Amino acid sequence: MMLSHNHLPMIPSVLCFALILLASAVHIADGQQNFCSFFGNKSPSPQPGLENCTWYRDSSCCVNEEITSLFSGVDVPDRANGNCRNYINYLMCYVCDPRQNVFYDQERLTVCADFCNDLLSACSDAVLKGERLGTRYGTNGSAYCMDRRFQVGTAAESCFTLATDKRILRGAG
Repeated sequence: MMLSHNHLPMIPSVLCFALILLASAVHIADGQQNFCSFFGNKSPSPQPGLENCTWYRDSSCCVNEEITSLFSGVDVPDRANGNCRNYINYLMCYVCDPRQNVFYDQERLTVCADFCNDLLSACSDAVLKGERLGTRYGTNGSAYCMDRRFQVGTAAESCFTLATDKRILRGAG
């Protein structure tokens, strides 16, 4: 079949459309279709003015007003040191993570057991309900997270965990 000269201008458009469909199919097949399940399944977007959870500025599920509103209701345990406060802040920033659809489902957050252990280690001297966390939970971070009503997981690709670069905790914000 020969194409007439009238059909030639359509070829680039058809090819472009086919490439877009292929790229979309590969993106979804890779499981990388992120959405913000905490905020009604909206799409993540750049938030260059993010004042807290700044590591999510390039792709975020939250805006400053949402963070301020959510964080205002968070009580940090008594005697929490700076490292503990940074871990709690980082944990609360899950609402900004563009991958939250992986670990936030049916209004439940799944936190990785390793993160729970690191969090408890950082907060072992903090006091909750009159008792040191280290005394109450020992080194069982999973029990601490479950008492906070989080689910605990072990596969990093399906639970919330600390970014590879732990330096992010130095000034979590």
